Amino acid sequence: MATVLIASAVLACAAAWAVAEIMDSGVQFQAVSSSADVVGTWQEQDGPARIRLDSDGQFTAIALPNDVFNSADTGVGSTSATGTWTLKPSRAGVELSSAGSPSSSYVDQGSGLGIVQTDHGTELCVLSSSQGVLCDELLRRVTG
Repeated sequence: MATVLIASAVLACAAAWAVAEIMDSGVQFQAVSSSADVVGTWQEQDGPARIRLDSDGQFTAIALPNDVFNSADTGVGSTSATGTWTLKPSRAGVELSSAGSPSSSYVDQGSGLGIVQTDHGTELCVLSSSQGVLCDELLRRVTG
């Protein structure tokens, strides 16, 4: 029992540290010039979330948080899906639409994928509904 409690405490501290790191990293929205700027594969740095945005407007996602496909911030679970994507009119977010999931047309309301600039360059952002936190997770472009 004590081992479980210690493991839970360690995981909670690690999650809090990761959110604090995102808050403190100078993350800000970035408008891109065209959809070609986000075509490619994006991977969560220390987690399983991954999405491939194809130039034909199709996407394949693995282990993205449910909030990306649903305006309700449940904070629990992940979804793997395929579907279509478009650049938001603001050019600072990606809208995803998949069979069986509602469109994530909520980028400006606190859910979906944002496009942000960080110290590591352009990244995709799983937007947070927590006050003072822009991104719950960041996905970096996979190179090579």
